[in-house]
Amino acid sequence: MQKKRRQLLYFTNNDSGRDVEMLLPLLYFAERFLNCEVTTSLTPNIHEIFRRKPDCVVLANTIGAKLHFDIARIATGAGIPVFALVSEGNFPTDGSFNYWGYNSAQKLYEAFLCCWSPRTRDFMQAQLPDQAEQIVLTGAPGFDRYQIYSFSTREALLEKHGIDKERFKRFIGYAGWGFGKLGHPRGRKELRQYFKGDAGKLDWAEQQRKALEKILEQAVVANPDTLFIFKKHPTETVAAEGNADLNEMAALRHYPNVLYLLEENLHDIISSVDLWWVYESTTAIEADMMGKETVFIVPDDDFPRTELHEGFPEVRNYPDLQQMTEAFFSGGSLPSYEALSGRRNEIIVNTIGWSDGLNHVRAAYYLSRTLESAPPAAKSGISWYYFLVYWILRGLTAPWFPRRLYALPFLSSKSWVLKRYSLVNLPRLRERYRPFLESFYTRNDIPGRFRDGSLFSSVLKQSNSNLTDYGTE
Repeated sequence: MQKKRRQLLYFTNNDSGRDVEMLLPLLYFAERFLNCEVTTSLTPNIHEIFRRKPDCVVLANTIGAKLHFDIARIATGAGIPVFALVSEGNFPTDGSFNYWGYNSAQKLYEAFLCCWSPRTRDFMQAQLPDQAEQIVLTGAPGFDRYQIYSFSTREALLEKHGIDKERFKRFIGYAGWGFGKLGHPRGRKELRQYFKGDAGKLDWAEQQRKALEKILEQAVVANPDTLFIFKKHPTETVAAEGNADLNEMAALRHYPNVLYLLEENLHDIISSVDLWWVYESTTAIEADMMGKETVFIVPDDDFPRTELHEGFPEVRNYPDLQQMTEAFFSGGSLPSYEALSGRRNEIIVNTIGWSDGLNHVRAAYYLSRTLESAPPAAKSGISWYYFLVYWILRGLTAPWFPRRLYALPFLSSKSWVLKRYSLVNLPRLRERYRPFLESFYTRNDIPGRFRDGSLFSSVLKQSNSNLTDYGTE
């Protein structure tokens, strides 16, 4: 007899972007192999936990946004297990990173803390020895897409944004760091936490923002035959907060050879450029996995960061950046890029664990264990606050509600919720990625290895994991 499909309730604050890309392969695997059915809801709809009473709540992260934290806390209180990944998994392990965010109690509400690398897993286990068994190594599932999907072409991206590719000879991309957080109170609070409470570092960050803006502007002005595609960092904009465009790129978008993008898929941008620039960003690894080289532009490196930059060429000023860029376009590679390949491979392991496309399968093992484990004891009833939020949003997004009223001040500040409420892009993305996933599964014999019970133990490669496979499709 066919077992009843287990119900997963997936909360997201968007229908595209980094966090969605992390979870879509995992959710597809869960439906394909773990006998699950996935329902998706926007993060403010926390009341769905009580309406649907799912077998498990799934999140990209439990600490990066207050709504994610509230979802994890409320679901656990209602006796429903939580499975979550980690969005910002390449964090420093010198004590400078405030891992817990809004979780002031420093309590794990998720069944497992899924770490990207042995480095971060070992650090978190040392920080939480009593919960060490919950802290596991999965690798970074968001990076799997570079081994699985095919991406948009340069022509398609430029056509989408109305740009004639014949106007330009070169294409350079730049990934923003998140300097836009300096423009609003919540972001400044997050940056103070990043700098261990040192408020003076905010002035330093502003100086860095201005220095980077000047370097980027010099490059834009000096290279009119180059299209610069600037990608805003996804976490610098916070709902209902203004001035999130006070970053190192936004002031340059008026130049005719600048394309400033907010929510475009990162992989489609990297796929479209010749060379990638960053300040400090794991997108350097993503670019490397797509065969694109990266330069780090760091005017002053006196700030807490990981070892990532050690695997890539780095410059401090515009003349050095221009010289290195010219060397790339004339010789086909950045100076020292190949020489740094050994260190870069070490960094990839220390950053994302594995680069084989199977991190979402590793995460799926722990999702399986979450579904098989006893649910937490229920401690609380309904949340009346989120009950009201749920029904208010249902009313505001109903077909009969006048959309012109969205312009009213008390509603315009919540426009992100109203615009994204239906999450229309998620089903499209799933269908777009489905054939790539199926092809990847076929190449790696995922169905056969799942049926014979060898899949999870073979992909995790951990001597101390004590794994139990689930082998029925």
